[in-house]
Amino acid sequence: MNRFIVAMLTIVVAFFALAFSLFIAVPLAILAAISGKKLNRNTFHQPKNAQESQDDNTHTVIEGEYEEIHRK
Repeated sequence: MNRFIVAMLTIVVAFFALAFSLFIAVPLAILAAISGKKLNRNTFHQPKNAQESQDDNTHTVIEGEYEEIHRK
C-alpha cells in the first residue's frame, strides 16, 4: 500500500512538472522569436557609415599593469 501511494504521488508530481514546463516553454519560445527578429532587423539594417563610426569607438585601451611570465 505504501509503494502504491508513493508511486501515485510520483506520477502526480511528474505530471505537474511536465505541465508547468510546457506552460513556461511556449511563451518563452514566442518571446525569443519576436526579440530575435527585432535584433536581426536592427543589426542588419543599420547604415554602413553608422557601423564604421561605432567600430572606431569600440577600440579602447584597457589601463593596467603588465608583467611577463617566463617558464622555467
